[in-house]
Amino acid sequence: MPGKDVQRMKVLFISDNRCRDNLVPFPLGIACVASATAQAGHEISCLDLMFSRDPAADTVERIRAFRPDCVGLSLRNIDNQDKYAGEFYPPAAREIADAVRSETSAPVVLGGAGFTIFPAECLEYMDVEMGIVGEGERSFVALLERLEPGAAVDDTPGLALRRDGGVRVNPPGPHAWPGLFPPPERRLFDVTRYDWKPDNDHPFVANLQSRRGCHLRCIYCSSPTVEGRVIRVREAGAVADELASLQWDFGIGTAAFVDSLFNYPAQYTRELCREIVARKVSLRWIANLNPLYCDPATMEMMREAGCV
Repeated sequence: MPGKDVQRMKVLFISDNRCRDNLVPFPLGIACVASATAQAGHEISCLDLMFSRDPAADTVERIRAFRPDCVGLSLRNIDNQDKYAGEFYPPAAREIADAVRSETSAPVVLGGAGFTIFPAECLEYMDVEMGIVGEGERSFVALLERLEPGAAVDDTPGLALRRDGGVRVNPPGPHAWPGLFPPPERRLFDVTRYDWKPDNDHPFVANLQSRRGCHLRCIYCSSPTVEGRVIRVREAGAVADELASLQWDFGIGTAAFVDSLFNYPAQYTRELCREIVARKVSLRWIANLNPLYCDPATMEMMREAGCV
């Protein structure tokens, strides 16, 4: 809850991801930050550009209707990682930032996995002053607490700040313990549009996360850069409740766990599977596994819990 001196701000969250290669995920990261921001007492509005036919126009329309005091803009991907048909995404995101600036002087704050990997480059390319590197539930809310009264923001943990011809990237604060924050906002970012159906042209998928961080050092993977190497698990019952809510409250039939390693640590994975079985959901789900930890007992429990 916000402290007595914290003023309520109007914050618009924009998910810029429009990539439809492979799985097309619900914007989970920015939805988590939006929930934490609402929990801190601020008024929020959310705009998902995945389904927009005219993203810039939709952005302008929302700015005019909501009149935000701050705009959070998420960059999930930098490119499509296709060496034969490469696609570079920041130009489209820059158009959205320009559309925001055409309507309001409210600060634009970048974030997301793509931004976290290249914070200085993204700020320079998009001509934006600041962004949050890594997890945003704490850092973004801390930034808002300083922006509202016009206080100095320079030492905000995880802040990337572009000033005086250079970019300064502050070290992140302590990793957020996932259980400290409410579930991701799934109504303002409409999760029902991400129900995976066989007849869809693209595999849209509702997602959730039971743990953050990865202790492995795979040379191709950016997950530790985004989430850190310390594995932090949520309370298993709360995760099972969130999975059940996707089915019961939103009609989702298939979901995806986006944990870097769903089957590590195995003891937690088995506990989570028991909690899911206890909810008696029929929802199917998928997850990322590492062969090092694929013991038969855990695999069988995952199957019983709905993993396909």
